[in-house]
Amino acid sequence: MRARVNTWWLSIFVVLGMTFAVTTAAGEVSSDASGVATAGSVGSAEQAQPAPQATSPQATPESATADSESSDGTPPAQFSEAETILWLTDQLKNINKPTRLKYEFKKTGSLEEGFVDSVQLDITELLPDGMKKANVNFFTGARNHYVPPYESLNGNPLLAIYLHGDVLEMNRLTDGGWRYFQRRIKFAFAESAEVTLVEIEFNGQRVQGKQVKITPYVDDPQAEKSEKFRKLKDKTYLITISDNIPGYLFEIRAFVPSAKGATSLDAPLLDEYLKLVSVEDI
Repeated sequence: MRARVNTWWLSIFVVLGMTFAVTTAAGEVSSDASGVATAGSVGSAEQAQPAPQATSPQATPESATADSESSDGTPPAQFSEAETILWLTDQLKNINKPTRLKYEFKKTGSLEEGFVDSVQLDITELLPDGMKKANVNFFTGARNHYVPPYESLNGNPLLAIYLHGDVLEMNRLTDGGWRYFQRRIKFAFAESAEVTLVEIEFNGQRVQGKQVKITPYVDDPQAEKSEKFRKLKDKTYLITISDNIPGYLFEIRAFVPSAKGATSLDAPLLDEYLKLVSVEDI
């Protein structure tokens, strides 16, 4: 199976262990390679810090391998709907001038102390080929984590940055391996993600969008081997996107119910979100 995707997205796939071998300069890729890629700037487990860490993808290699097999070792028939709408779309096509996207991050729950902070994505320049230059400020003050400038992109990088930080956070909370959690998230997007139509309220208007839901650890037998991991096995991720919103990405939410079998956000063990709050010209 072959698909076309702008080569900038390869840096996102590197972060999530989903790199693809580039076969043409135009960005044609093949999903018939194998192996797990590593994030260029990630250190050892001992270096993992509380998430979301804004560790940015580094320079994309000209040829990288892809983990194109499914969780049971068989090749996938095609990209899933979730993978397509999250990774294989031009998410910045509705931005036609330098624009600042402001997001709010909030973490709460009984697991540990929470906090509130902000994340900012600046689209600084529109390039002749439709790509954009951009800068990211992920958190402020002592929590700020440096993200190198993007010279050419057509997707919102905040989802990959968040998810990369999230697997480091799972590493910290469970004493597990971040690469394992990385793979579980990748397979969840490919095999079990639920995509639903939703209505989003933003800037005083209601617009149509989609929400991707994954529960990458809910049936994971490894979770039963660790008390720390078992507490987090019901962790749910909700990613809400819309073509009608500048920057495409509206909200990322991750939560862990406190009660076994709970399905709501009532008294969660963990509840955090990254949500678009404003859009302004630069």
